[in-house]
Amino acid sequence: MSIQDFLQDLGFEVTQAGSQLRVNCPNCDDSKKHLYIAPGNGVGHCHKCGFSHNPYQLTEKVTGKSPAEIMALLEKFGLNDSEKSLGDKPEPPKRKPMALNRDDVRALTDEEKRAFCQLKQLDVKAFERFKPYRHTTEPWVLLPAYEPGDQSRACAWMRAGIEGQDIRLADGRMEKYPAVAGSRHGLFGLPWLMRENSDTIIFCEAWRDALAAISIGLFATASSGGASKWSDDWLPFFEGRTVYIVMDADVAGQRAAERAAAAIVKVAKDVYIVTLPYEIVESHGKDLHDYIVGDGHGRKFLLLLDKAKKYVADDLVEAGEGLADGVLVLENDHPDTIATAFIADSDHAYRYNSIDGWSICSDGRYERIDDEQEVGVYIRRFLR
Repeated sequence: MSIQDFLQDLGFEVTQAGSQLRVNCPNCDDSKKHLYIAPGNGVGHCHKCGFSHNPYQLTEKVTGKSPAEIMALLEKFGLNDSEKSLGDKPEPPKRKPMALNRDDVRALTDEEKRAFCQLKQLDVKAFERFKPYRHTTEPWVLLPAYEPGDQSRACAWMRAGIEGQDIRLADGRMEKYPAVAGSRHGLFGLPWLMRENSDTIIFCEAWRDALAAISIGLFATASSGGASKWSDDWLPFFEGRTVYIVMDADVAGQRAAERAAAAIVKVAKDVYIVTLPYEIVESHGKDLHDYIVGDGHGRKFLLLLDKAKKYVADDLVEAGEGLADGVLVLENDHPDTIATAFIADSDHAYRYNSIDGWSICSDGRYERIDDEQEVGVYIRRFLR
């Protein structure tokens, strides 16, 4: 049997790319088959997230089988010898040097900052926390991102059109916020955040979301690669902190929140996933910037943080016993039982009557909610 048979048995849809095989990477939000696998020994590397593996490691990642079961499967496909199944992971491809040098960068003028922030609906003081720069010859704003181990130099530079325009890449494609070629994605605002050393961090999907949170007095960051980019190299920054994860109200955002939470919970004091009160859509869902800036819900976002549920890793919950914090067991599934539990769980933040419909408690007063989807999001999350 071939490596292709082995991959298909694992559930992958396989295509040929020159001398290599391509599949969707199971380690990232990949739909364009960035995982390249050598047909001779099954060793592979993802060109999107950097995940490298041999057949044993790939099987473990995809199936969660025991070591004995994995070895039996590898033997079935003739991959059970040490060179093929347990050999060293391939070396990731060497990165090209970043296509940016000191002469390409200058400070933004105060007028440029004000104009850009007005265009992007940003708070100028919050924007300055990310140490923005301007390209000397191109019409770009440049935002540096860093890795926790080295804040002396940026590992990535995100580009944004100074007048809001998309940016043309080398291959002719247009992209809104591309990184400079050679960037290795990192976190925005790390030098400032490390100096402040806050116990609580808001981890957002995008840079504007983080700046919206900073504008209301919170400490926030985001990946320079958005929802699709996560690196375990960032974990030292989250160690010992309380982390609130806020991603967009779409499918990719929800997946990214779960992926980040599963990693961060290993080192953080506590991890919470905050669900924005918008309908979850397939793509391009509303985000934290929409909620705080667009809809003016800065005060309500603080309430969302107060009501957020602690993330509990699946392997911490044993069926029937030893239930971890935040897991609620109801006596039955009668609607009245669920309704009573929901109201109690929300600390009476919501109430309903037949005349006014749903209301939310804010500053000790109940305010009518025009969009019942806001409550629907919380009820669905509670039921999950």
